[in-house]
Amino acid sequence: MKTKINLILLFIAISTSFLKGQELPEVPLKNGMAYYVFEHKLDNTAKCLSSYVDAPLAGNTLLPFHEKIIKKASNFSFSNLKTSCIILLQRKLVSLKCQDTLKYSASNVTINEFTNKWKPTFIDKKIASSKITANISFVFLSKNEYKLIIKDIVYTSGETVSMGKVEFHDYKFGESYQNVKKSDKISKGDLTFFNDIDSIIKEIDKIILEALTDTYNADEL
Repeated sequence: MKTKINLILLFIAISTSFLKGQELPEVPLKNGMAYYVFEHKLDNTAKCLSSYVDAPLAGNTLLPFHEKIIKKASNFSFSNLKTSCIILLQRKLVSLKCQDTLKYSASNVTINEFTNKWKPTFIDKKIASSKITANISFVFLSKNEYKLIIKDIVYTSGETVSMGKVEFHDYKFGESYQNVKKSDKISKGDLTFFNDIDSIIKEIDKIILEALTDTYNADEL
């Protein structure tokens, strides 16, 4: 009996330690919306970074930068989740200056999560599917520097409302984050959900950075 009590106490201690060790991430907000800004300075010497991201049509429809992003996104994996990642940057066919801004008008990033492991408390129904969409913009600061802005982050869940019937609902990531952060009790499901998505957004920045770095390195050989 004593051994059983000790095992229960040990389990409680481990669970409590886990919850204390994991906190909500600091999601950056602007006007109540999640608004991530990643700034990078690279070592390109031949051309402005902007010239690799877009240009007037000449030859192939896809630029090498776009091809590298598609390849890297197709190999995307994250933690113990089963996901797919699509990053589509539709060309504007413009000549960008070294200091310039390129904004996209639609959701350019889509992450599908197939294992349905996310259980945030703001959803009280069984989740049948999970999808994240986001919008990206480039702000070129100089020949070698740029900012990547990731915003309009929306979580779309397919929620089972009855046998064989699923309804889809959109949740703004920043708004949901603020509501959960203000609540008295933050569950393990909330911690996992917000930490996973925060980390996935940062991984998207890494994919784009690696694709851009690989592109100018190949060009300067």
